[in-house]
Amino acid sequence: MFEKNASANFKKHAIGIIALGCLAMYFSCCLASDALNIIEPAFTEKMGWSFSSVSVPFTIANYVLIILSFAFSTYILKNGTRKFSIAAFSTLALGTFLIGFAYSLSSDMYWIYLVGAVLTKFAAQMVQMVCFQLCANWFFSMRGRILGIITIAAPLNSATSITLLTLGKVKFGLTACYMVITLLLILCIYMAVKFGISRPEDLGMTVDGVETPKDESTQESADEIYHTKWSIRKLLTIPETWALAIGFGIFNGAIGPIMGFFLVRMAEIGVDTNLALTIISSSSLIGIILSYVFGYLDDKLGTPVAARILGVTFILACALFYIADADHIALVWIASIMMASIVGGTPNLHPSSIIHVFGAKEYQAANRVISIIVGILSSFGVQLMSILLDTTGSLNIGYAVFAVLCTIATICMFLVRKQYIES
Repeated sequence: MFEKNASANFKKHAIGIIALGCLAMYFSCCLASDALNIIEPAFTEKMGWSFSSVSVPFTIANYVLIILSFAFSTYILKNGTRKFSIAAFSTLALGTFLIGFAYSLSSDMYWIYLVGAVLTKFAAQMVQMVCFQLCANWFFSMRGRILGIITIAAPLNSATSITLLTLGKVKFGLTACYMVITLLLILCIYMAVKFGISRPEDLGMTVDGVETPKDESTQESADEIYHTKWSIRKLLTIPETWALAIGFGIFNGAIGPIMGFFLVRMAEIGVDTNLALTIISSSSLIGIILSYVFGYLDDKLGTPVAARILGVTFILACALFYIADADHIALVWIASIMMASIVGGTPNLHPSSIIHVFGAKEYQAANRVISIIVGILSSFGVQLMSILLDTTGSLNIGYAVFAVLCTIATICMFLVRKQYIES
């Protein structure tokens, strides 16, 4: 996986970064998204709260993150990753602890749950941001495959977390489950201290661990402060900024509706619930492999080509969900596998595409602007599908609309042609 002449010290540190990244991706996807399937009915049943009361802190935090992500990126750009990674995992551990603790209290202690949920949502994005930046700084020739390995945790989470939390809640209780996760996140804090070093140069190593730095990986003083050349105004004049922002804004916005309405669609077209659960679980496991495949394509064919393939996968998934029914179950399987692959492929190719265009050093400078546009566009995905379902009584129009939107996003990937990396 690593370069043949990579140093032993680099390989050890790189494995630590990969492990930290996998844990970050798994727990962030679980705690800020999939766990809602467990905590919503749990808190509603015990506390008497409404479903919206349980979910609204995550929704509020999601909108705040559209702006707050700019501040996060700016901090990483100016101060590096180590302190930020420690703060990110500490915040995620605190948020997780507060949610579990709130479940053991009375219903009038809602504010503790609210604080825990907001912190968890904030931290989920923080840990992903810092791990993507570590990949940008430490890897070059194998960056796509490293990101592919890390983002495997997303479909792995989809395949396992709800089942594990359900079994854990039944046997030990929800509070105990969240306390165990908190302990695991404390371990992640220790790993962040050890492996959250901003750049290989800070430890006397080079990108990819080779003796001679490659391309953009020039030797710098470990104490040197990097000043970005990209102002916000300048970034907004670059066509690639808008192509990446619109494209991945749509892609990220489409994942929620495609995944979140799967069981609803299966019921609509007459697929048995048990079969539907088997399909989504099996597809998620296959998606684990396909996540790495997108990373491999990234390295071998180039990021733009891999991103275009991702776009075509989105389009085909929407089209197949539109035409598939219980009499054509093979189409349901193919659509589900494509659905699982985009769950891992999108978080892989999103940061990789920004790095490809602007370079590793300028990743956060570009990402802090692009992420705002992505956040705005992606925030409407689930609501749009819900409105279309309520209006028409079917998901057909929804899948047709998202197929068109994903076609626009794929065209955006074809418009990413230039690189702005200084040698």
